[in-house]
Amino acid sequence: MKKTVIAILIAVLVVAIGGGLVFAGLSAINFKFDKLDRTEYITNTYTLSGSIREIDVEGETADVELLAAEDGVSRVVCQENDREKYDVSENNGRLVIRPVSQKGGFSLFSFPFKSPKISVYLPAGEYDLLKAELDTGDITADNALSFEDVEVHLDTGDLTLSGVRARRISVHSDTGDIRLGDVAPETATLTVDTGKIDAFNVVCSGDLRCESSTGDIRLTDVDGANIYLKASTGDILGTIRTPKVFSASTSTGDVKVPTGTTGGRCEARTSTGDIRLTISGK
Repeated sequence: MKKTVIAILIAVLVVAIGGGLVFAGLSAINFKFDKLDRTEYITNTYTLSGSIREIDVEGETADVELLAAEDGVSRVVCQENDREKYDVSENNGRLVIRPVSQKGGFSLFSFPFKSPKISVYLPAGEYDLLKAELDTGDITADNALSFEDVEVHLDTGDLTLSGVRARRISVHSDTGDIRLGDVAPETATLTVDTGKIDAFNVVCSGDLRCESSTGDIRLTDVDGANIYLKASTGDILGTIRTPKVFSASTSTGDVKVPTGTTGGRCEARTSTGDIRLTISGK
């Protein structure tokens, strides 16, 4: 019995010392896990010769940025490593970017704590489609580029779209936050299974729709002909630019919305959470 107790005490001591060393190491780098990243990336540039109308991007772990090419040359710049490279092709005006996984051993210090970057350079102007599907990563777009449709799906990760010009925007995230700002599309539809929706300076000439299963919906100075907001578990908070006819309900929480009889509809529903909406400047 005594030997068992001693063995347990030794095991606890070893774990405590190991935990202390790990904590000390993380403290030394201010808990910035990307500093543990020992993945070596090389930058490859793929120059495109055709006229691009549609952009179709898939990735596993990557941050995608769409930038205006000041020299007018379309190209894709990828950060790649031994385990993941990209196949970049163009066909009938459609730019397609796909990951090509390579075999290799696993190492903790080669695990990518920070996402590699895919930079797509296009001449400033109008494009038909931006379609992106990522497991983990962020997407940003230069406001010198405009799109007829933007369709984005994220498995796990956050999305930021700011300043992008598009007629229709549709974004879905399985697990992760959506930030959409400084845009004026015809319609915008933002849906999240688990995560928050943050919309700021979003002005739709048509409908604005936001839906989150688990997470808050926060609006800052947004507008639309009609606004539809729905959360299963989460608060619905924010400011709307112009008066609306409000209809709001929650099963568990408080409701505070303006009263009015002019303007389009603003419907807000949540099962568990508060609803607090105001008109900007009032």
